[in-house]
Amino acid sequence: MNDCLTCGAMLAPDKRTFFGFVHVCPPSWTVWCPEEGGTLADGRNFRATDSEEAAKAWAERQDQGEVSIAAGNNCIVHVCPSGAEEPVSIYDVSGEIRTEYYYKARSIA
Repeated sequence: MNDCLTCGAMLAPDKRTFFGFVHVCPPSWTVWCPEEGGTLADGRNFRATDSEEAAKAWAERQDQGEVSIAAGNNCIVHVCPSGAEEPVSIYDVSGEIRTEYYYKARSIA
């Protein structure tokens, strides 16, 4: 398999199809957080099917190494199609850290 050079999607060896369908990259969105002093000019670009998915991608990238959003620090983000001048959507982004425990029964010998 090969990856699309634009969006990173996995493609068949012919580099044009994805499981028999002609590949079309999702649109590019610019996301920024004005609360952190961010502006459209320093927003990050994400390939996503819609603005909500782009906001989620921004939060996942933002939390790498910091875990601030997942720790309960909400952030309001603005999202617009790349190249646009104004946000088309505003999201209150929040998250949570989940702790999971696993167990396996042992026999008493």
